[in-house]
Amino acid sequence: MIKINLLPAKAVKRDSRNREFVIISVVALVAVAAVIIFLSTAQAAKLQAREDQITKLKAEIEELQRKVKEVDAFKAKQEKLRQKIGIIEQLRKQKTGPVRILDDLSMKVPEEVWVTRYAEEGGQVRITGNGIDDESISQFLQKLETSPYFQGVELLFIRPIEINKKRVRNFEITAHSVLSAPPAPKPAPPPPKKAAGGSAKGGGDEG
Repeated sequence: MIKINLLPAKAVKRDSRNREFVIISVVALVAVAAVIIFLSTAQAAKLQAREDQITKLKAEIEELQRKVKEVDAFKAKQEKLRQKIGIIEQLRKQKTGPVRILDDLSMKVPEEVWVTRYAEEGGQVRITGNGIDDESISQFLQKLETSPYFQGVELLFIRPIEINKKRVRNFEITAHSVLSAPPAPKPAPPPPKKAAGGSAKGGGDEG
């Protein structure tokens, strides 16, 4: 009877299966690594896009804040100008003096000061307003003292107040308006002089 040794064939099949397993494992590992790299790259790209978007939004917010500040500053200047014009119109309605005093008062108000009320009675003036700080109010007071239309300028008080959640200084100033004071009475005209020839004529009549 002839015997056939099948061990080499089994070994070949086992080696073939081992090679296939190794190849499949390697391919699987490569595929998993590729998927991981792809997902990591995609995630990094998303994160970078979000970072770029956040940076852009921050820049837009800063630009908007700058524009808001410019608008607020413009509104503040516009309000101060409106108040100055209001004071001038008030003085014109009261006919307290010529255009010179109106222009002079508006020119005396600093940028950091705005007048809220101007009252005048019998030549006595009361000016109420607000300022950013004591120094700006002091400058306004000094400018009023140099005006030819106001005398006896005095600061009644300065007190802190809050306007639109901002701390400012409220003040009141009194003065005497020169042009609003009653005019001094005119001196009486001198008596008419007698003619020189009258006395001589009278002496001739007596002779």
